[in-house]
Amino acid sequence: PQYNPYEYDISEFTKSDSSLLCYKETKTIPVEMTEVQGIATDFKRRIYVSGDSEIQIFDKVGEKVSTFPLPEMARCVSAHADGYIFAGMKNSIGIFDFAGNEAGTIFCPDTSSYITSIAAVDSSVFVADAGNKIVYHYLRSGQLLNTIGAKDSVNGIRGFVIPSPCF
Repeated sequence: PQYNPYEYDISEFTKSDSSLLCYKETKTIPVEMTEVQGIATDFKRRIYVSGDSEIQIFDKVGEKVSTFPLPEMARCVSAHADGYIFAGMKNSIGIFDFAGNEAGTIFCPDTSSYITSIAAVDSSVFVADAGNKIVYHYLRSGQLLNTIGAKDSVNGIRGFVIPSPCF
């Protein structure tokens, strides 16, 4: 084979020193999805997994307790202390109760949004939009309060620099 000066060799990263490991896998939870996109936990230690246009919910020992369909694939999921589940789809956030009943929708102001993360805290919902390199701050009602990280060339603010959609 001919030498490739641009080859990215990661072979040195395929092995690690076991003395540096702090944790070990104790259990595998079988998730019946082709494509897993998001994971979250709640105060009851339940695990929420989004992907394949559905959300699967597991108890703290990994037993599936619920599954419900979504209108499209959710790239991220967040569980609020009041029991509501927030599913981040392409450019909207679906709000569901534990049984999977739709309780509302928050629409992003831009159709080029690419929602990658949600944090629902008290009456606020923070939504990371990698497509527009911004974080939206909403009220649970869907009212947009403000944006975080917007580019402002007049004041010399570069905005978020996001090299990948993992925002």
